[in-house]
Amino acid sequence: MTRKNLRPELLVQVLILLLLIPAIIVVGRPRNEANTASSSLAIYSDIQQRKNNAGENNVPKFPAGGPGGPILIISSATNPFSIYLSEILRAEGLNEFAVRDISAISTPMLEKYDVVLLGEINVSVEQVRMLTGWVNKGGTFIAFKPSQLFNSLFGISRAGGTLSDKYLLVNTRQEPGVGIVPGTIQFHGKAELYGLNGASELAMFYSSASIATRCPAITSRNIGSNGGKAIAFAYDLARSVVYTRQGNLAWAGQKRDGQINPIRSDDLFYPDWIDFNKVAIPQADEQQRLLANIILEGNLHRKPLPRFWYLPRDLKAVIVMTGDNHTNNGTTGRFYQYLTLGPNTAQDVSDWKTVRATSYIYPDRPINNEQAVFFEEQGFEISLHTNTGCFDYTYPLLQKDFGEQLGRFAASYPGVSKPVTNRSHCLNWSDWSSTPKIESQNGIRLDATYYYWPEAWMKNRPGMFTGSGIPMRFADIDGSIIDVYQMPTQITDETNMDYSAFCNAILDKATGPEGYYGVFCANMHTDIKSSAGSDAIIASAQARDVPIISARQMLTWLDARNASSFGDIKWENNQLSFSINMQNGANNLKAMLPLYTGSGQLNAVTCNGANLPFTTQLIKGIQYVFFAPVAGVNTYVAAYVNSGETAGNNASPIKSPVELPGIEEIYVNIMPNPSMKYFNMVINNRSAEAVMVRISDASGKLVEVHEKVAATGILQLGHAWKPGTYFAEVIQRNSRKTVKMIKVN
Repeated sequence: MTRKNLRPELLVQVLILLLLIPAIIVVGRPRNEANTASSSLAIYSDIQQRKNNAGENNVPKFPAGGPGGPILIISSATNPFSIYLSEILRAEGLNEFAVRDISAISTPMLEKYDVVLLGEINVSVEQVRMLTGWVNKGGTFIAFKPSQLFNSLFGISRAGGTLSDKYLLVNTRQEPGVGIVPGTIQFHGKAELYGLNGASELAMFYSSASIATRCPAITSRNIGSNGGKAIAFAYDLARSVVYTRQGNLAWAGQKRDGQINPIRSDDLFYPDWIDFNKVAIPQADEQQRLLANIILEGNLHRKPLPRFWYLPRDLKAVIVMTGDNHTNNGTTGRFYQYLTLGPNTAQDVSDWKTVRATSYIYPDRPINNEQAVFFEEQGFEISLHTNTGCFDYTYPLLQKDFGEQLGRFAASYPGVSKPVTNRSHCLNWSDWSSTPKIESQNGIRLDATYYYWPEAWMKNRPGMFTGSGIPMRFADIDGSIIDVYQMPTQITDETNMDYSAFCNAILDKATGPEGYYGVFCANMHTDIKSSAGSDAIIASAQARDVPIISARQMLTWLDARNASSFGDIKWENNQLSFSINMQNGANNLKAMLPLYTGSGQLNAVTCNGANLPFTTQLIKGIQYVFFAPVAGVNTYVAAYVNSGETAGNNASPIKSPVELPGIEEIYVNIMPNPSMKYFNMVINNRSAEAVMVRISDASGKLVEVHEKVAATGILQLGHAWKPGTYFAEVIQRNSRKTVKMIKVN
């Protein structure tokens, strides 16, 4: 029985190897010479054409103008950040919007919509008149850094001056701020300073984390007698979200972190773009969720609006397990270990109930095609680990690197799907957006190169240095959407972090009352088969019923969920009718509806006339009903009843909000069980104090004792045991947990 730890001498060997690899790779290849890769590119083109013909690249498409619905985004080509609002709505599951240019807006068009979002764009007096009239008829109007022509409508006046890259505090004492983080959070970009002139404040600017200004960050004003509302953001939320997630544009191309070259993604944040006192908070996500609350609560006088949950089922968190593999083949050993850690049917893979992972490898090493094909068939991902030789790049050179290395990858692994996710070796990020743009050209749709590193900067502080736990697509310098998801690597084995404490902290905040939901990517290098970090992360996740998946699985879900949409939304006689177009790949998608409207409480949900079961949950201050849509395009009706009315005979009962289960003092899971060979004991405890494991057989005879076992990790047992029933008692001070294991022939 050996505990699977990463031995120090192996770690040293791997680190030395990784330092040498870049020099080996670039021998004889000056960066200013043309790269002759025609043969590799030809092979890549031929193989990819065959795969394309087989339908491998058929992914759901996002309509440029949105799927349509009661929400309208008014944008302008002069400021593509105004179009990025569509990415925010998709991330928040509000897939019932249209995007139209300001030049196309007319009074008849506005009449079709309940909610209008206006980006930071110039408007004419006539356009102000149209929108003012529409709000007076009961519309909910939300504008970002609006023109001064709107001052009287929003009930604000210019105070003079601006505020950049500071803080705001949401009023969490009343809707729509209830449920949002109660402390100050950062915004990025330039804000206008207003005074109140009839409006009320939803959030206030702070000049530091603790010093308030007298100027509102977000205001709200009730308009007319039809329920109209005018909400003004004094800053551009879309720009702030992009800059919070991607870093300081002014620092792009600079080497700032004091570490060895090249320029990396952390240089866009170093040293203080993120306030480390706030790193545990997904600051960009919280502001997006406030916007979602504003939209949903602001429209209740007209109709409740549906949305999609972030993850399958009603999961609050997921671990994306990845590893970079350079020369030694640790991938096969690691993946074989993962196969022992749970069920492995195709349905289990689809339902995210297996332990799966991605290994990013060099194009012609370290595993062979047959091995790669086998693991892909089991639901793992083998993808390219692009390498610039750890040099800073230019756009043309990076294009050549991707083309040449993708060609070599296709030639080495003809049986494996084309790479669709990537992490670059040495974490190169020489400018703002060359990498995702070139990835998009080559069919790579998700990038994990943003990296919580170096150790001297992150200092083992659990959190999200990009201010977000939700993968969203990159934005170019001008705000244009790049069709590649940014999935930062928050958990690394290159920062000397306490894996258990870090993972426990972020997952507890995701699944607990804070509601910091998220997708958390780990890089546990696959150069060697064993990884203490991987074991600790899996133990922490499984203790909280958090799935461990590959990057490709995450991408498949994102594309399918974000391309699913609501349509034909109508409100009549206290019933909301609508359709859901649920895309292939959006397995276990959950739809949500507000439990309460101004006229009653949701009583039943039907699909094509058949009742659907549902649960209720409190999410960021709003009570929601959660239900599972049916695959394909189907029609739904949500029936609301007035207070005091009784439910019909076929109605689903209203349930209390779901309480999130707390983690046990001692969590123990045995996999596989029964087993023919050995058992993996997954341990995760609240306390970091070591545990004792006592093994007894069915007669009560003590078989073996393991002392000073780490409180979080995986312990292998039973290699030499005879067939029979065994009991493991895990003891930590006054707490103990007993589990049964069955060894079979």
